[in-house]
Amino acid sequence: VYGMNRKAFTLQMRGIGIEEGLMGLPDVYAPGFPGKIDAASKSFCEPFRNNPWLLGYFTANEPSWHDQEVRLCQMILDGADRPIKTALKEWLKAGDIPDRRKQFIYDTFSIFLHTVDQSIQKYDPNHLNLGIRFGNVSGMDREILKICGEVFDVFSFNCYDLYPKKEMMDRAMEITGLPMIIGEFHFGTV
Repeated sequence: VYGMNRKAFTLQMRGIGIEEGLMGLPDVYAPGFPGKIDAASKSFCEPFRNNPWLLGYFTANEPSWHDQEVRLCQMILDGADRPIKTALKEWLKAGDIPDRRKQFIYDTFSIFLHTVDQSIQKYDPNHLNLGIRFGNVSGMDREILKICGEVFDVFSFNCYDLYPKKEMMDRAMEITGLPMIIGEFHFGTV
């Protein structure tokens, strides 16, 4: 359908480590992580580089770790030995409190997003980084919104209400400085 070039479309990135990550957060500390992202972006983005019908790429959809950062850290600590576990243990030597655990996840998320964005731009500078379609934006931590503002071309969110709330959009725009797009817009059964 994409190749027919009859309708504008967006794409969801694939092969960028979300699938094997914990709650959708890839292990950015693993050896070869940037190379893996580079290879995935090359094979996924390069074929669409000059397609005028493509609007851009979504990195992910509603990461399950969002609002569960402290729990995710515990899962990492309780899980198998891997580079992200080593990095987290080192981070927590300066103090193991919920805010530090949260900040570790935010820093890891930032590394992930910057790595993906640089790689997409390398293989397809012609299209937008549409970001991550977040679900609960109203209570989203300012730090996540700032990170999104540094990396994305557009701040995207899913709306499960009859209409998006003005206060939420004003806050998101104030912090990110980005235009917005609704990735999914449906309200279920009223």
